[in-house]
Amino acid sequence: MCRHGLPILAVLALTCPYAERSTLAQSPPGPQPAPAPAQAGNAGAGPLEEAARTKLQLTGVAVSMSGRIFACSPLWHAGAHAWSVAELTPDGTFRPYPSDVWNAWREGMQEHGGIQFVCVQSVVVDDKDELWVLDAASPRMERVARGEFAGGGPKLLRFDLHQDRLARGYMRIPVDELKSYLNDVRIDTQRNIAVITDSGLGCLIGVDLQKGLAKRLLEGHPSVKADSAVTPIVGGRELRNKQGQVPQMNVDGLAMDQKNGFLYYQALTGKRLYRMKLDDVSSAIHAPGSSNWLADKVEDLGPSVMTDGMICDADGNLYFAAIERDAVVVRAPSGNLTTLVQDKSIAWPDSFAIGAGPTAGKLLFTTSQIHLTSWFSADGSMPAEPYRIFMVDLPRAAASPPPAPPAPVPAPVKSPAPAK
Repeated sequence: MCRHGLPILAVLALTCPYAERSTLAQSPPGPQPAPAPAQAGNAGAGPLEEAARTKLQLTGVAVSMSGRIFACSPLWHAGAHAWSVAELTPDGTFRPYPSDVWNAWREGMQEHGGIQFVCVQSVVVDDKDELWVLDAASPRMERVARGEFAGGGPKLLRFDLHQDRLARGYMRIPVDELKSYLNDVRIDTQRNIAVITDSGLGCLIGVDLQKGLAKRLLEGHPSVKADSAVTPIVGGRELRNKQGQVPQMNVDGLAMDQKNGFLYYQALTGKRLYRMKLDDVSSAIHAPGSSNWLADKVEDLGPSVMTDGMICDADGNLYFAAIERDAVVVRAPSGNLTTLVQDKSIAWPDSFAIGAGPTAGKLLFTTSQIHLTSWFSADGSMPAEPYRIFMVDLPRAAASPPPAPPAPVPAPVKSPAPAK
């Protein structure tokens, strides 16, 4: 989801009260997308379940180890915006997280609110049960907010979920104020790195989590750029803005496969999947100087489906938000693609989280309905349907808990020495 190549690209939806369901601007019904290399049916998923719904447009979702569910809503529309990051409560409503003050930033503010959420694009919980918030700080994706009252600008924030407070902020993210849009993030606590996609500029950004330093990776490389030969077909129509242009959306989704040691990524306007070894990515981030050598480590995995977000489970299965198909598609470690779930209500699936606690064994994902928003609607209307968090069963192997470690063998008991 980016605006690279187009002025104020009509890519992302705006948050506002419901309107009548929109139609795409200047887009006559087009051909259906060519069949993706995915088998029919599903990979053993159960019924599609709705976990939550809201009038605020959702992008990211995250689940803590105890099952707390978090979501984010980027500031893509001037007007009422109740929160940027929120926690789903037991009664099904969203409560601003970690407080109202963090979510109180508004454009045009002329007073200091300290570090606040500006335009949050992604939320992730790591394997140490800490919540990470990626703030693109680019309202309406027009340009990165900088200055005295800009809420701290673009940033990556780590929150302690046990105390519900900020643990550390990474503020020195190398962005281009006119082109960058920070989109997704993954955390590797073993290697002490974070990897961010910059969908506007078209690059990855690596963060050394110990030193707090960040650098651009693969800038200008074909693997992180949109494919101009691809015309997305979403909801049965070509995705074009009001000027008739196909949005050129650079690298967007990414996923870390900790089991096999890979980082996967793909441009949104594109249908080729790429990966690198996490050890190589880590070396490029930690080493001083140029990381141009990393381009030689990119592996082209061939045709994929058009996807927004991605996630990898503990078994190395890769899940795609297949926006052209209203579906979630699974790529097995062998490369085989299957459809996990498909339904018309899965309108522009966006981001994923693996369930835990009460949602253990589930895959959670948001619907952002980007193609039905005012960026693409003929009359400037917004989706009539609410934005949702859905759940579906993970494939059985992925949903199974890891086997318990073998019980320790008791040490032999020594007989007491005979009394002298």
